[in-house]
Amino acid sequence: MGVKIICQFPGMRRAGIVHNREKVYADDELTDDQLDILEADAAFTVIRDFEEGNVADDGADAMSAEQRAEFIHVAVIAAMADDPERNKQPTVASVEEHLDFKDVKAAEIEVAYNEIKALADGDGSQDT
Repeated sequence: MGVKIICQFPGMRRAGIVHNREKVYADDELTDDQLDILEADAAFTVIRDFEEGNVADDGADAMSAEQRAEFIHVAVIAAMADDPERNKQPTVASVEEHLDFKDVKAAEIEVAYNEIKALADGDGSQDT
């Protein structure tokens, strides 16, 4: 297992690291202070206890609603990072490029996008 860091703005420097769009670090590679800094910044999504291929063979059906929402949230951030405009809601197709399942609904993307925008605008707080 590890820690997956997703940065909305690749090349951004935080916690002493220049960040790629997404990277998985070993559990002991980042300090608690670094993780706290990244989790407090709306430009980053931190997924602790990340494991490659953590979507089961039967895909989205094996996930809880919370896990599914988190995967979609991360995929929306990744899709936004792919788009140079970054100020519009990603399409279903662009989000699904970052997922292991393909049954995402536009409404799920809208919820994740609105949460991300609220965090970026300082209008919300992220539960971890």
